[in-house]
Amino acid sequence: MNKISCNVIRDLMILYEDDVCSEESRGVIEEHIEECEECRRICRMARQPLPEISLGQESSAKKEDGDEFWEIARRAVRKFERKVTLRQTMIFAIVLAVILMGASVWDGWLQYRIFVVPSEEVKVTELYELENGDIFCTFTGKELIGRVNTSELKVPVEKGYRDYAQGWYEISFQYPMPHEKDIEEAVYSNEVSMVFKREEREIGNWLEDEEGNMIPDESSVRNTTTCASIYYYGKNKEDKLLVWEEGQKIESAPDTIEKLVRDDEEKNGVFCWEYTTRRIDKDR
Repeated sequence: MNKISCNVIRDLMILYEDDVCSEESRGVIEEHIEECEECRRICRMARQPLPEISLGQESSAKKEDGDEFWEIARRAVRKFERKVTLRQTMIFAIVLAVILMGASVWDGWLQYRIFVVPSEEVKVTELYELENGDIFCTFTGKELIGRVNTSELKVPVEKGYRDYAQGWYEISFQYPMPHEKDIEEAVYSNEVSMVFKREEREIGNWLEDEEGNMIPDESSVRNTTTCASIYYYGKNKEDKLLVWEEGQKIESAPDTIEKLVRDDEEKNGVFCWEYTTRRIDKDR
């Protein structure tokens, strides 16, 4: 039989150490390391625990010591790779996918369904028509409201990008989540006031006036959508509350409300938005 090279023996040592090689291979390896001093030394070193490594510490070892260290590290990595099976890798990948999917479902759907405020726990306590025709509405909940979700003025898909007179708004609230209640700077209230624009225009171009404010270029209006209804939605599409619809008789807003809206617009600088919804802090 031809003599087996040291490189082949060293490649087989990982199988020898893990006790997964055949009896014939074991005999060949043991016979070789009895005769080869260098392979015998490497075999002894591979059985020793890896030394602790201190970052930033200058090495005073000789070059051959460094080679021995990397040889041991290489064998340790190969041993680890042999122990991590394809089945274990697949299990890990499946568990990771389930975790990511669960986080996505929670963030995108489940937490909304759990913490959304049902329509039965929301009342419309103020409903006025402003001088410009917009609708001012105040909602009051049984408990503190943590988040306000509003839509733009909606139209059916097939009616998009053209004049439409039957648009509608959708609004919903969420209770504060447990971890949000502990945020000291968070300010919660059970009362939220909104301004719903009666008309939304798609503007193609904006101009700057003498004071530096941006104003719409009336000649660039592409289409106009008019609001015909406002809905509050709770847990699902069936859990809804009609807030206002076209033709409904409502009072004109008193001067205090008109001033409140004007002050809020000046404070927030919403001079270039065709659609505005916001929470108004009221001290009255």
